[in-house]
Amino acid sequence: TYSKDIQKVHIYESVGFKNIIDNKSYDINKDPLLTFVASEAKTTILEKNNWPKEYQTLPYKCDTLIVCPIKIQKNVIGFIILGDKSNGRDFSTNNKILLESLSSQAAPAIYYISSQKIKKAAQDIKREYIDL
Repeated sequence: TYSKDIQKVHIYESVGFKNIIDNKSYDINKDPLLTFVASEAKTTILEKNNWPKEYQTLPYKCDTLIVCPIKIQKNVIGFIILGDKSNGRDFSTNNKILLESLSSQAAPAIYYISSQKIKKAAQDIKREYIDL
């Protein structure tokens, strides 16, 4: 998930990316690719040997990659990152369409869960500091 307010990406689960730690937050300002995807709010595909220089040190660097923003209206609330297809080919337009469809279907559930966490945090603060 992504919070524009605090400029952090929270990784819930990473499969296959050894340099990414599950259940940890990262500063998006240190990630030029996710910063670009968040600002443009569009799916990006990187093909073999065609990675821009500034992306070479990213922890999810692989041969081929597709990054899809998870959006509610025009607000990016997260990302889906897939790398290296098992057949060794680059990602296609059909892969992009399918991932964008999955992203749009998952977005309301992710938004709901995030809003519930925010409500609970606000209730906890009120109970702790106001309702003494």
